[in-house]
Amino acid sequence: METDIEKIILKTLSEHLEGLTIADISRLTGIHRNTVSKYIFSFVREGVITQRKVGVASLCFLSKNAGKFKKSSEGGSRNG
Repeated sequence: METDIEKIILKTLSEHLEGLTIADISRLTGIHRNTVSKYIFSFVREGVITQRKVGVASLCFLSKNAGKFKKSSEGGSRNG
């Protein structure tokens, strides 16, 4: 089941197709950077988000699997 924090992070990324850093997501959502990091790394492991290095920054993007995550979380619990 998707938590409110997960929904907020995914919604924010879906509104910024150019990609966002963890600091950007934190600033836009008001969620502490450490909390955002925890969820981003979990999403990366699950294939929901991809990260790309641009200089010293890592940009986060929704992957094509993000839709599968939403569908599976609506119908049951998520492992992790």
